[in-house]
Amino acid sequence: MNSLLVLSRLLFPSGSENRWPVLAARSPALDGARGVAALLVFGKHFCTLATPWTADHGVVQILFQLLDVGSLGVDLFFLLSGFLIYGSLLREARPFGRYLARRMQRIYPTFLVVFGLYVGLMWLIPSQSKIPQPFWPTGAGYLVANLVLLPGVFAIPPLMTVAWSLSFELAAYLGWPVLIETLRLRSWSRATRIILLALGSVWILQSAPSQPEQPLIKFGVLLTGGLVWEVTQSPVAPRLPGWGLVGLLAVVPLARWLLITYQVDVVQRWILLCLVVLLYDLAKTPESVTGRVLSHPMFRRLGLISYSFYLIHGLMLHAVFLGWQRITGGADTVLSLPAYLLLMIMAGAVSVAAALILFLTVEEPYSFARTSGPVGPT
Repeated sequence: MNSLLVLSRLLFPSGSENRWPVLAARSPALDGARGVAALLVFGKHFCTLATPWTADHGVVQILFQLLDVGSLGVDLFFLLSGFLIYGSLLREARPFGRYLARRMQRIYPTFLVVFGLYVGLMWLIPSQSKIPQPFWPTGAGYLVANLVLLPGVFAIPPLMTVAWSLSFELAAYLGWPVLIETLRLRSWSRATRIILLALGSVWILQSAPSQPEQPLIKFGVLLTGGLVWEVTQSPVAPRLPGWGLVGLLAVVPLARWLLITYQVDVVQRWILLCLVVLLYDLAKTPESVTGRVLSHPMFRRLGLISYSFYLIHGLMLHAVFLGWQRITGGADTVLSLPAYLLLMIMAGAVSVAAALILFLTVEEPYSFARTSGPVGPT
Protein backbone atom coordinates (compact mmCIF):
# COMPACT_ATOMS: atom_id res chain seq x y z
CA MET A 1 0.00 0.00 0.00
CA ASN A 2 2.88 2.38 0.77
CA SER A 3 4.38 1.82 -2.68
CA LEU A 4 1.02 2.70 -4.23
CA LEU A 5 0.89 5.92 -2.22
CA VAL A 6 4.44 6.88 -3.25
CA LEU A 7 3.71 6.23 -6.93
CA SER A 8 0.44 8.13 -6.78
CA ARG A 9 2.08 11.13 -5.09
CA LEU A 10 4.80 11.20 -7.72
CA LEU A 11 2.42 11.12 -10.65
CA PHE A 12 -0.69 12.75 -9.16
CA PRO A 13 0.52 15.48 -6.79
CA SER A 14 -1.82 17.69 -4.81
CA GLY A 15 -3.52 20.19 -7.05
CA SER A 16 -4.00 17.66 -9.86
CA GLU A 17 -7.64 18.81 -9.90
CA ASN A 18 -6.38 21.91 -11.73
CA ARG A 19 -4.97 19.73 -14.51
CA TRP A 20 -8.09 17.58 -14.86
CA PRO A 21 -11.21 19.72 -14.29
CA VAL A 22 -13.22 16.48 -14.38
CA LEU A 23 -11.81 15.66 -10.94
CA ALA A 24 -13.36 18.75 -9.40
CA ALA A 25 -16.82 17.56 -10.45
CA ARG A 26 -16.39 13.99 -9.17
CA SER A 27 -17.14 12.70 -5.71
CA PRO A 28 -13.89 11.83 -3.88
CA ALA A 29 -15.68 9.09 -1.91
CA LEU A 30 -17.12 7.46 -5.05
CA ASP A 31 -13.70 7.65 -6.74
CA GLY A 32 -12.29 5.93 -3.66
CA ALA A 33 -14.96 3.25 -3.92
CA ARG A 34 -13.77 2.57 -7.47
CA GLY A 35 -10.26 2.14 -6.12
CA VAL A 36 -11.44 -0.36 -3.51
CA ALA A 37 -13.41 -2.25 -6.17
CA ALA A 38 -10.27 -2.49 -8.31
CA LEU A 39 -8.30 -3.88 -5.36
CA LEU A 40 -11.00 -6.49 -4.67
CA VAL A 41 -10.94 -7.68 -8.29
CA PHE A 42 -7.13 -7.79 -8.14
CA GLY A 43 -7.32 -9.88 -4.95
CA LYS A 44 -9.68 -12.36 -6.60
CA HIS A 45 -7.44 -12.85 -9.62
CA PHE A 46 -4.28 -13.03 -7.52
CA CYS A 47 -5.83 -15.75 -5.36
CA THR A 48 -6.90 -17.73 -8.42
CA LEU A 49 -3.42 -17.68 -9.95
CA ALA A 50 -1.81 -18.46 -6.58
CA THR A 51 -3.84 -21.65 -6.14
CA PRO A 52 -1.05 -24.07 -7.23
CA TRP A 53 1.18 -22.67 -4.45
CA THR A 54 -1.52 -22.51 -1.77
CA ALA A 55 -1.82 -25.20 0.89
CA ASP A 56 -5.17 -26.85 1.60
CA HIS A 57 -5.03 -25.64 5.17
CA GLY A 58 -3.28 -23.12 7.37
CA VAL A 59 -3.04 -19.33 7.54
CA VAL A 60 -2.39 -18.86 3.83
CA GLN A 61 -5.56 -20.76 2.92
CA ILE A 62 -7.57 -18.64 5.35
CA LEU A 63 -6.13 -15.49 3.79
CA PHE A 64 -6.89 -16.93 0.35
CA GLN A 65 -10.55 -17.37 1.30
CA LEU A 66 -10.81 -13.89 2.82
CA LEU A 67 -9.35 -12.22 -0.27
CA ASP A 68 -11.34 -14.27 -2.78
CA VAL A 69 -14.16 -11.72 -3.12
CA GLY A 70 -13.72 -10.57 -6.71
CA SER A 71 -17.46 -10.68 -7.43
CA LEU A 72 -17.82 -8.09 -4.67
CA GLY A 73 -15.55 -5.69 -6.58
CA VAL A 74 -17.31 -6.23 -9.93
CA ASP A 75 -20.74 -5.71 -8.36
CA LEU A 76 -19.49 -2.49 -6.77
CA PHE A 77 -18.31 -1.31 -10.21
CA PHE A 78 -21.76 -2.09 -11.66
CA LEU A 79 -23.58 -0.33 -8.84
CA LEU A 80 -21.44 2.78 -9.31
CA SER A 81 -21.99 2.67 -13.07
CA GLY A 82 -25.76 2.39 -12.75
CA PHE A 83 -25.80 5.15 -10.13
CA LEU A 84 -23.72 7.62 -12.16
CA ILE A 85 -25.05 6.98 -15.67
CA TYR A 86 -28.72 6.94 -14.64
CA GLY A 87 -28.35 10.06 -12.51
CA SER A 88 -26.47 11.93 -15.23
CA LEU A 89 -29.03 11.09 -17.93
CA LEU A 90 -32.06 11.80 -15.76
CA ARG A 91 -30.79 15.23 -14.74
CA GLU A 92 -30.19 16.37 -18.30
CA ALA A 93 -31.41 15.20 -21.70
CA ARG A 94 -28.54 14.80 -24.15
CA PRO A 95 -28.37 14.22 -27.90
CA PHE A 96 -28.02 10.46 -28.19
CA GLY A 97 -25.29 10.56 -30.84
CA ARG A 98 -23.06 12.89 -28.84
CA TYR A 99 -23.72 10.95 -25.64
CA LEU A 100 -22.86 7.61 -27.26
CA ALA A 101 -19.73 9.02 -28.91
CA ARG A 102 -18.53 10.23 -25.51
CA ARG A 103 -19.17 6.80 -24.00
CA MET A 104 -17.24 5.10 -26.81
CA GLN A 105 -14.39 7.56 -26.31
CA ARG A 106 -14.34 6.60 -22.66
CA ILE A 107 -14.18 2.85 -23.33
CA TYR A 108 -12.26 2.21 -26.51
CA PRO A 109 -8.83 3.92 -26.59
CA THR A 110 -7.53 2.07 -23.51
CA PHE A 111 -9.38 -1.12 -24.41
CA LEU A 112 -7.90 -1.22 -27.93
CA VAL A 113 -4.34 -0.82 -26.64
CA VAL A 114 -4.69 -3.66 -24.11
CA PHE A 115 -6.61 -5.76 -26.65
CA GLY A 116 -3.72 -5.30 -29.08
CA LEU A 117 -1.26 -6.40 -26.39
CA TYR A 118 -3.26 -9.58 -25.79
CA VAL A 119 -3.52 -10.41 -29.50
CA GLY A 120 0.19 -9.73 -30.01
CA LEU A 121 1.20 -11.95 -27.09
CA MET A 122 -1.09 -14.75 -28.30
CA TRP A 123 0.54 -14.52 -31.72
CA LEU A 124 4.00 -14.73 -30.12
CA ILE A 125 2.98 -17.53 -27.71
CA PRO A 126 0.54 -19.77 -29.64
CA SER A 127 0.25 -22.19 -26.70
CA GLN A 128 -1.50 -19.47 -24.70
CA SER A 129 -3.76 -18.30 -27.51
CA LYS A 130 -7.54 -18.23 -27.10
CA ILE A 131 -8.14 -17.42 -30.77
CA PRO A 132 -9.88 -20.40 -32.41
CA GLN A 133 -8.54 -21.93 -35.60
CA PRO A 134 -8.75 -21.76 -38.52
CA PHE A 135 -8.27 -18.01 -38.35
CA TRP A 136 -10.60 -17.38 -41.27
CA PRO A 137 -13.46 -17.19 -40.68
CA THR A 138 -13.63 -18.61 -37.14
CA GLY A 139 -10.73 -16.76 -35.51
CA ALA A 140 -11.47 -13.47 -37.29
CA GLY A 141 -15.13 -13.65 -36.25
CA TYR A 142 -14.08 -14.29 -32.66
CA LEU A 143 -11.83 -11.21 -32.66
CA VAL A 144 -14.59 -9.04 -34.13
CA ALA A 145 -17.03 -10.28 -31.49
CA ASN A 146 -14.56 -9.28 -28.80
CA LEU A 147 -13.90 -5.90 -30.40
CA VAL A 148 -17.60 -5.02 -30.31
CA LEU A 149 -17.82 -6.26 -26.69
CA LEU A 150 -20.21 -9.18 -27.16
CA PRO A 151 -18.65 -11.60 -24.61
CA GLY A 152 -20.51 -11.25 -21.34
CA VAL A 153 -24.05 -10.46 -22.39
CA PHE A 154 -23.66 -13.30 -24.92
CA ALA A 155 -22.14 -16.69 -24.15
CA ILE A 156 -18.84 -16.02 -25.93
CA PRO A 157 -15.52 -16.66 -24.11
CA PRO A 158 -13.73 -13.30 -23.71
CA LEU A 159 -10.26 -12.88 -25.16
CA MET A 160 -9.43 -10.66 -22.14
CA THR A 161 -10.79 -12.26 -18.99
CA VAL A 162 -12.08 -9.03 -17.45
CA ALA A 163 -13.58 -7.64 -20.68
CA TRP A 164 -16.87 -9.48 -20.17
CA SER A 165 -17.95 -6.69 -17.80
CA LEU A 166 -17.56 -4.08 -20.56
CA SER A 167 -20.32 -5.87 -22.45
CA PHE A 168 -22.72 -5.03 -19.62
CA GLU A 169 -21.40 -1.47 -19.40
CA LEU A 170 -22.12 -0.99 -23.10
CA ALA A 171 -25.59 -2.49 -22.69
CA ALA A 172 -26.22 -0.05 -19.83
CA TYR A 173 -24.99 2.88 -21.93
CA LEU A 174 -27.55 1.93 -24.59
CA GLY A 175 -30.33 0.80 -22.26
CA TRP A 176 -30.56 3.71 -19.82
CA PRO A 177 -31.34 6.45 -22.38
CA VAL A 178 -33.84 4.17 -24.14
CA LEU A 179 -35.60 3.44 -20.84
CA ILE A 180 -35.62 7.07 -19.73
CA GLU A 181 -36.82 8.52 -23.05
CA THR A 182 -39.29 5.76 -23.95
CA LEU A 183 -41.07 5.89 -20.58
CA ARG A 184 -40.51 9.67 -20.24
CA LEU A 185 -39.22 9.10 -16.73
CA ARG A 186 -38.33 12.76 -16.19
CA SER A 187 -42.04 13.58 -16.12
CA TRP A 188 -42.73 10.98 -13.41
CA SER A 189 -42.66 11.79 -9.73
CA ARG A 190 -39.60 10.60 -7.83
CA ALA A 191 -41.74 8.24 -5.74
CA THR A 192 -43.12 6.57 -8.88
CA ARG A 193 -39.65 6.17 -10.37
CA ILE A 194 -38.40 4.64 -7.11
CA ILE A 195 -41.27 2.14 -7.09
CA LEU A 196 -40.59 1.21 -10.74
CA LEU A 197 -36.84 0.71 -10.22
CA ALA A 198 -37.35 -1.16 -6.94
CA LEU A 199 -39.85 -3.57 -8.47
CA GLY A 200 -37.61 -4.11 -11.48
CA SER A 201 -34.49 -4.71 -9.38
CA VAL A 202 -36.20 -7.12 -6.97
CA TRP A 203 -37.88 -9.04 -9.76
CA ILE A 204 -34.64 -9.46 -11.74
CA LEU A 205 -32.48 -10.40 -8.75
CA GLN A 206 -35.02 -12.83 -7.33
CA SER A 207 -35.82 -14.54 -10.62
CA ALA A 208 -32.22 -14.83 -11.80
CA PRO A 209 -30.22 -18.02 -11.10
CA SER A 210 -27.93 -17.77 -8.08
CA GLN A 211 -24.68 -18.02 -10.08
CA PRO A 212 -22.94 -14.60 -9.96
CA GLU A 213 -21.89 -14.80 -13.62
CA GLN A 214 -25.51 -14.93 -14.86
CA PRO A 215 -26.19 -11.92 -17.14
CA LEU A 216 -29.59 -11.21 -15.57
CA ILE A 217 -27.98 -10.64 -12.17
CA LYS A 218 -25.61 -8.00 -13.58
CA PHE A 219 -28.50 -6.11 -15.19
CA GLY A 220 -30.27 -6.24 -11.84
CA VAL A 221 -27.23 -4.73 -10.12
CA LEU A 222 -27.04 -1.92 -12.71
CA LEU A 223 -30.74 -1.20 -12.21
CA THR A 224 -30.19 -1.16 -8.44
CA GLY A 225 -27.54 1.53 -8.92
CA GLY A 226 -30.16 3.75 -10.55
CA LEU A 227 -32.52 3.03 -7.67
CA VAL A 228 -29.91 4.13 -5.13
CA TRP A 229 -29.45 7.41 -7.03
CA GLU A 230 -33.18 8.12 -6.89
CA VAL A 231 -33.40 7.39 -3.17
CA THR A 232 -30.39 9.54 -2.29
CA GLN A 233 -31.94 12.52 -4.11
CA SER A 234 -34.99 12.44 -1.88
CA PRO A 235 -34.92 15.10 0.87
CA VAL A 236 -36.56 12.67 3.32
CA ALA A 237 -33.95 9.93 2.83
CA PRO A 238 -32.15 9.46 6.18
CA ARG A 239 -28.42 9.57 6.80
CA LEU A 240 -26.63 6.51 8.12
CA PRO A 241 -24.19 6.12 11.03
CA GLY A 242 -20.84 5.62 9.35
CA TRP A 243 -19.22 3.49 12.04
CA GLY A 244 -21.97 0.89 11.85
CA LEU A 245 -21.48 0.60 8.10
CA VAL A 246 -17.73 0.11 8.47
CA GLY A 247 -18.38 -2.74 10.88
CA LEU A 248 -20.99 -4.27 8.57
CA LEU A 249 -18.64 -4.25 5.59
CA ALA A 250 -15.75 -5.63 7.63
CA VAL A 251 -17.55 -8.95 8.16
CA VAL A 252 -18.45 -9.48 4.50
CA PRO A 253 -15.28 -11.44 3.59
CA LEU A 254 -15.60 -13.51 6.78
CA ALA A 255 -19.22 -14.30 5.98
CA ARG A 256 -18.22 -15.39 2.52
CA TRP A 257 -15.52 -17.66 3.91
CA LEU A 258 -17.91 -19.32 6.38
CA LEU A 259 -21.02 -19.67 4.24
CA ILE A 260 -20.08 -19.71 0.56
CA THR A 261 -19.92 -23.52 0.40
CA TYR A 262 -23.40 -24.05 1.75
CA GLN A 263 -25.48 -20.91 1.11
CA VAL A 264 -24.08 -19.24 -1.98
CA ASP A 265 -27.23 -17.35 -2.95
CA VAL A 266 -27.79 -16.07 0.60
CA VAL A 267 -24.25 -14.72 0.90
CA GLN A 268 -24.35 -13.10 -2.55
CA ARG A 269 -27.57 -11.26 -1.78
CA TRP A 270 -26.25 -10.15 1.60
CA ILE A 271 -23.06 -8.86 0.00
CA LEU A 272 -25.11 -6.97 -2.58
CA LEU A 273 -27.18 -5.44 0.22
CA CYS A 274 -23.98 -4.31 1.96
CA LEU A 275 -22.78 -2.70 -1.27
CA VAL A 276 -26.11 -0.92 -1.73
CA VAL A 277 -25.87 0.46 1.81
CA LEU A 278 -22.26 1.50 1.15
CA LEU A 279 -23.17 3.39 -2.03
CA TYR A 280 -26.15 5.03 -0.33
CA ASP A 281 -23.97 6.15 2.57
CA LEU A 282 -21.24 7.56 0.31
CA ALA A 283 -23.73 9.48 -1.84
CA LYS A 284 -25.92 10.74 0.99
CA THR A 285 -23.25 11.41 3.60
CA PRO A 286 -19.84 11.75 1.92
CA GLU A 287 -18.45 13.30 5.12
CA SER A 288 -19.22 10.13 7.13
CA VAL A 289 -16.46 7.93 8.51
CA THR A 290 -16.74 5.62 5.51
CA GLY A 291 -16.70 8.57 3.10
CA ARG A 292 -13.62 10.09 4.71
CA VAL A 293 -11.79 6.77 4.59
CA LEU A 294 -12.56 6.22 0.91
CA SER A 295 -11.74 9.86 0.09
CA HIS A 296 -8.12 9.22 1.10
CA PRO A 297 -5.84 10.24 -1.80
CA MET A 298 -4.51 6.70 -2.13
CA PHE A 299 -7.96 5.24 -2.80
CA ARG A 300 -9.13 8.19 -4.87
CA ARG A 301 -6.10 8.14 -7.18
CA LEU A 302 -6.39 4.42 -7.64
CA GLY A 303 -10.06 5.04 -8.45
CA LEU A 304 -9.00 7.55 -11.10
CA ILE A 305 -6.83 4.95 -12.87
CA SER A 306 -9.15 2.04 -12.02
CA TYR A 307 -10.17 1.42 -15.65
CA SER A 308 -6.55 1.14 -16.81
CA PHE A 309 -5.77 -0.97 -13.75
CA TYR A 310 -8.76 -3.21 -14.37
CA LEU A 311 -7.74 -3.93 -17.95
CA ILE A 312 -3.97 -4.36 -17.49
CA HIS A 313 -3.64 -6.12 -14.14
CA GLY A 314 -4.39 -9.56 -15.61
CA LEU A 315 -1.37 -9.40 -17.91
CA MET A 316 0.84 -8.17 -15.07
CA LEU A 317 -0.33 -10.95 -12.74
CA HIS A 318 0.41 -13.60 -15.35
CA ALA A 319 3.87 -12.10 -15.89
CA VAL A 320 4.61 -12.11 -12.14
CA PHE A 321 3.43 -15.70 -11.67
CA LEU A 322 5.30 -16.86 -14.75
CA GLY A 323 8.46 -15.40 -13.24
CA TRP A 324 7.67 -17.01 -9.90
CA GLN A 325 7.13 -20.39 -11.58
CA ARG A 326 10.50 -20.17 -13.28
CA ILE A 327 12.18 -19.20 -10.00
CA THR A 328 10.61 -22.05 -8.02
CA GLY A 329 10.73 -24.60 -10.84
CA GLY A 330 7.03 -25.47 -10.62
CA ALA A 331 4.14 -25.68 -8.20
CA ASP A 332 5.75 -28.04 -5.68
CA THR A 333 6.68 -25.27 -3.22
CA VAL A 334 3.80 -24.15 -0.98
CA LEU A 335 3.85 -20.43 -0.25
CA SER A 336 4.40 -19.40 3.34
CA LEU A 337 2.42 -16.45 4.64
CA PRO A 338 5.34 -13.96 4.29
CA ALA A 339 6.06 -15.20 0.76
CA TYR A 340 2.36 -15.02 -0.14
CA LEU A 341 2.09 -11.42 1.09
CA LEU A 342 5.37 -10.42 -0.54
CA LEU A 343 4.29 -11.85 -3.89
CA MET A 344 0.92 -10.11 -3.61
CA ILE A 345 2.55 -6.74 -2.83
CA MET A 346 5.00 -7.17 -5.68
CA ALA A 347 2.24 -8.10 -8.13
CA GLY A 348 0.17 -5.15 -6.93
CA ALA A 349 3.04 -2.70 -7.37
CA VAL A 350 3.77 -4.00 -10.89
CA SER A 351 0.07 -3.75 -11.81
CA VAL A 352 -0.26 -0.21 -10.45
CA ALA A 353 2.89 0.92 -12.27
CA ALA A 354 1.63 -0.53 -15.56
CA ALA A 355 -1.80 1.05 -15.00
CA LEU A 356 -0.24 4.45 -14.33
CA ILE A 357 1.75 4.25 -17.56
CA LEU A 358 -1.34 3.17 -19.49
CA PHE A 359 -3.41 5.95 -17.93
CA LEU A 360 -0.89 8.70 -18.62
CA THR A 361 -0.10 7.65 -22.18
CA VAL A 362 -3.51 6.50 -23.42
CA GLU A 363 -6.52 6.92 -21.14
CA GLU A 364 -5.90 10.46 -19.90
CA PRO A 365 -4.98 12.06 -23.26
CA TYR A 366 -7.57 10.21 -25.37
CA SER A 367 -10.51 9.47 -23.05
CA PHE A 368 -10.64 12.32 -20.52
CA ALA A 369 -12.20 15.51 -21.80
CA ARG A 370 -10.25 18.60 -20.80
CA THR A 371 -12.57 21.55 -20.50
CA SER A 372 -12.57 24.85 -18.68
CA GLY A 373 -16.18 24.51 -17.53
CA PRO A 374 -17.91 22.12 -15.16
CA VAL A 375 -17.80 18.50 -16.15
CA GLY A 376 -20.41 15.96 -15.18
CA PRO A 377 -19.71 12.52 -13.73
CA THR A 378 -18.09 9.96 -16.00
